[in-house]
Amino acid sequence: MRTGAARGAALVAIAALFAGAGAQVPPVPEPVDAPLFSRELWGELPPLDPLLASWLRARYPGTQTAMVRRLEFDRGDAVMAQAVARGYAGSDLFSDSGLRGPWLYFIYGDDVRRLFDHYELRVVTLPSGQTDDGEPYEMQGLLLGGGKVVAIYSLSEFEFHNPYFPSHKFRFRDPVVYTIRGRADLGIDGAWVKWKILWPKMDRFVKVSPTEVRVETSLGSTTDPLRPIRRKS
Repeated sequence: MRTGAARGAALVAIAALFAGAGAQVPPVPEPVDAPLFSRELWGELPPLDPLLASWLRARYPGTQTAMVRRLEFDRGDAVMAQAVARGYAGSDLFSDSGLRGPWLYFIYGDDVRRLFDHYELRVVTLPSGQTDDGEPYEMQGLLLGGGKVVAIYSLSEFEFHNPYFPSHKFRFRDPVVYTIRGRADLGIDGAWVKWKILWPKMDRFVKVSPTEVRVETSLGSTTDPLRPIRRKS
């Protein structure tokens, strides 16, 4: 049988434990999806050929082309199918945890266009279109990884309308670069949007709910609808 002193010491210890419990127990973390762009996927893809590697270094200087792997349509289609199954929007896809590491992926412009033909991906960086001056433009390649997504275009600077956002006019200066700031949180450089007579710079896209994205510009921010990626056919 415990003595009175022993029982008192036990009660003091239990009280101390419960008094500190709220501060010591961390919140339950949100579940983390396995990366779509996994290290295993990177290891299964072919490296760039020397000609393509040279072109990529010229178009986006500083690229560590030895770390770049070519993501062809079939493998890209499998990634997109997983994104659809998870209910991802474009901001989820482009901020995938697998794109925050050192492994880089390159998708040819033709394969990017094929993917957009198969999936509705509502982003400002369209794979092709026509400028407001009637000149065709196209994405020549998409570089993903290392904390960035880089859209390389055929024109150095151009203005255009995007059918997904018909009330806005955009201006791009090649390359257009997304910087991954966190889950569904992307900075953007090389893009402007017209507002009245002004051209505020687009700065950031942040998913604030499953159905909304906050678009930040140099003049302020708006909250717009966010739709998940869907397969067209």
